Formats: sequence, structure tokens, C-alpha cells
Amino acid sequence: MAPFRSYCNANGNNNLVNDSGKKRRYSAQTCVKSGYITSSSHYVIKVASGGHPFPANSGSMQLYSQRTGRLECILLDEGLLTELRTAAVGAVAAQMLAPGLIDDEDIGGNKHRRSECGIIGMVGTGVQARFQLQYLAHITKCRDVLVWGRTRSNVQQYMNDMEKEGWNIRAVDDVQTLMEKCTLIVTTTSSRQPLLKRLSRETHTANYGVAKGKEEPKLNRRPLHINHQCLSHNRSRS
Repeated sequence: MAPFRSYCNANGNNNLVNDSGKKRRYSAQTCVKSGYITSSSHYVIKVASGGHPFPANSGSMQLYSQRTGRLECILLDEGLLTELRTAAVGAVAAQMLAPGLIDDEDIGGNKHRRSECGIIGMVGTGVQARFQLQYLAHITKCRDVLVWGRTRSNVQQYMNDMEKEGWNIRAVDDVQTLMEKCTLIVTTTSSRQPLLKRLSRETHTANYGVAKGKEEPKLNRRPLHINHQCLSHNRSRS
């Protein structure tokens, strides 16, 4: 990405103009990741692209032989498996860690009845914001959602789409409202500025796309706060 960023800077393309006429920083990125199991027959390399000004996320899965190193298969999934995996991890983490969704176990080994989170907070209205709710539906009966987004038309479209799937969606004008009303908050934006700043209760936040230059949460307390990217991965990118 460094040569590409240098090229953009050299050609004056690092400050693109959005629909409202304001300049926006180029925030697109392409990530290349690999995964393998020792002694297995193959390994996988994933390439995923997304961010402004790309019109949509994209990506592929490349399957290589561990014996020969040769490419044997390409799955042009346009980043779908990445989206699904991210949403699934979020649901598992919320089930295990979110206030109101944790099964408390007494000394005798008997689990108490699990309560439910009252309202889910969603920051962002894109593809991942949709998948997050679809997977959270498997681990909670809560269907009440407060959503915040920068673009009013996108917020309205998100509300229309998710209400068809059985969610009760209400938009808020101030993102801090989520901090006051919700104990489970999901952020799915590539914001360059901190959005979540105040906490009034114990809160589980799941922050996706957190990397160098992105600052969705900037909290002044230490609640139950989970960032679903491993620390070593963030350090390597930051």
C-alpha cells in the first residue's frame, strides 16, 4: 500500500471530494492474510479490499498446495467469507462476554437463567452492520436496535432492510445516545475520528475495522470493552 499511497500523494488524489463537496482522505486498503494447519495438505491466502472510495468490498481466497507451493484454486467470493466470519466472531464474543448475555454459574455447577440485553447499538449502516444483526439474532432474543450513521439516506435504507428481517430499528442523531441506552454496541465504520467518547454503564463494544488511523472508540473509562482483532495484528498494522 505504501507505493500506492505515494502515487496518490504525488498526483494530488489523496484528498478526494465527497458528495457534499468536502475533501475526504483516501481510506481504502487491501489486506493479504494467510492461514494453515501444520501437516495439512493445503494453505490459504486471503485478499480483501474495501474502504472509500471503493464502491464495494472485494476479495478472493487462494488455495495452495503445502507440498508443492502451487496455486490450485481461486474462490472469487468478493469478500463474502470475510464478512460472514467477522459477523460470526462478533456473535460468539457477545454471547460469551456481553453484559446480560453471560451465563452465570453457581458453585454447584447450575447455571442461572440468562437475561437479555435491552437495546443493541449499531454505529454504521453498511454490509457488515447488516451481517452483525443477522448473526446476533442467533444468540439473543433482543430485536430492538438504535442506529447511527453519517448519511441520512443510508440510515433510512438500513432501517428499511433490517425491519423486513424482524428488527425494531430507531435512528438517533447523536451517537452518544448509544452509550447511554445500550449495553451492547457494534461499530462498523472506517472513521478517522473517535465517535464513542462517554460511558455511563458497563458496556460491551465490538469494533470492526480497527486499525491504524481508525478511531471509532475513545473511551474515558474502563468498562467491559472487547476489540475483536488480536493485539499482535493491530501492532503489526499500526
